[in-house]
Amino acid sequence: MKSDKIMSLDLESNDQFKRSLMLHLLPTVYRLKYGLNLYNPLLNEIKTNYASYYYLALIINSSFKKYIGVNASEGEIAYVALHLSVAVQQAKDHVQVAVVCSLGVGVSRLLSVKLQENFPDVTFIHCSMNDEEQLEKCKYIISTVELNTDKPYVQVNPLLMEVDVQKIRTLLRKNPSINKTNFSMQTVKVFHEQIDKIQILQEMSNYLRMCGAVTPRFFEGVLKRENMGSTEVGDGIILTHGFHEDVKRTQIAFCKLDHPIVWKTQEVDFIVMLAVAKTDAKNVMQMNWLYKMLSNMEIVNKIRECKKDREIYETLIEASKKL
Repeated sequence: MKSDKIMSLDLESNDQFKRSLMLHLLPTVYRLKYGLNLYNPLLNEIKTNYASYYYLALIINSSFKKYIGVNASEGEIAYVALHLSVAVQQAKDHVQVAVVCSLGVGVSRLLSVKLQENFPDVTFIHCSMNDEEQLEKCKYIISTVELNTDKPYVQVNPLLMEVDVQKIRTLLRKNPSINKTNFSMQTVKVFHEQIDKIQILQEMSNYLRMCGAVTPRFFEGVLKRENMGSTEVGDGIILTHGFHEDVKRTQIAFCKLDHPIVWKTQEVDFIVMLAVAKTDAKNVMQMNWLYKMLSNMEIVNKIRECKKDREIYETLIEASKKL
């Protein structure tokens, strides 16, 4: 890819990035070929907050011009920029963990599958106890046998029981590059313009989807949840969510409205959307800081005073460390 010549990042080997980009580009090519315009409500925000990715994404224009004879619009380019920003962030936060299992190929494969199901954002490298080169690349080690090593490691049952999953979570939480709060700049937003309830829910679902946290069906689940009962929690706050089966990894989206709206019976201006993976559903303490924050009106009012996405993000980070 041209991107690896501009920045030192190999996106060619990032399968998740290639899949998500391909899913986006297929309908893009159709729209461009038949002169259909795509409205991108996030265009100005993307050009401002993700300027470097936006200009990097402009390199695809030459490919569109070469193969279908038209240039991509700014709106199309902006969506590609978001895909690039996600890929770059994932590369920065990437964690590699060595897996040592000496019980045969079958057991190793089973362990690999169960590890990936529980920790989709971690790369697991299977190696032997004597493979010093591979072990050196990894910050942590998961082993089915006792090891004599200076690296942080946990010994687990080859069948990976629930207690083993919790041990691994504890190990990985020591790494500051793993987001303990389950949100990022990409899932925090200030809406300066007037916007309605459905638009808000759709935009927030899109942020979570662009981060790779949820499937396209997640938004549908959010709407069903809204119809099941009130998501108003008082003090102008909404706490809504989708269904576990549409969540790939736990993530939270936040948005503040400059123009409050009536949600169901109350006027609201602060919306929190939860995407909780099934593997995290039992661990309610993981969200403890969030519930404390929502009941702390000093913090909520501080968020209401924020004018930019980054200000809210920094306020949330600070709150999550204290609560």
